[in-house]
Amino acid sequence: MATKSKKGKKATALKRNKDGTYIIRTPEEAATAIAKAVTIKESIQDEIDEMERLKWASSSWMKENDVIRLPLPGMKKKATLVQRHSSAWDRDVLLKLVKKAKPKSWKKVWQALTTREPDRDKIQQAIKDGIIKADSISDAFIQKPQNVFVQVFDDD
Repeated sequence: MATKSKKGKKATALKRNKDGTYIIRTPEEAATAIAKAVTIKESIQDEIDEMERLKWASSSWMKENDVIRLPLPGMKKKATLVQRHSSAWDRDVLLKLVKKAKPKSWKKVWQALTTREPDRDKIQQAIKDGIIKADSISDAFIQKPQNVFVQVFDDD
């Protein structure tokens, strides 16, 4: 099943099973399969790069123009601007607020709230147990916005 290429060398044809898998029996077939995979990956990567540039430009425009949803032309889909946040406790601010809220017992409270860093579960438990009030340490909880992005959904 080999055919001659432009340079006169035999090109190895790969045998594909009905289920989509391939049978590789020789080093030439393995090399041909890998070369084909690399070619596909490179062409797909170009398309992915273009897709990312289009999505970034669209997300930026939507954010700048306060557009949350856009119907997509010729599709039963809509694009939605999504803003996510990462959140964490600011260790230094939390320590300062704990010392202010509990000046005499701040070390015990600090140990109840942290390991080496603020521990979300310990903080929630300490608030639940009444060791410290949520509003006395809430300024230490920070949320940082992440990059916005567009997500496409099917129309309902």
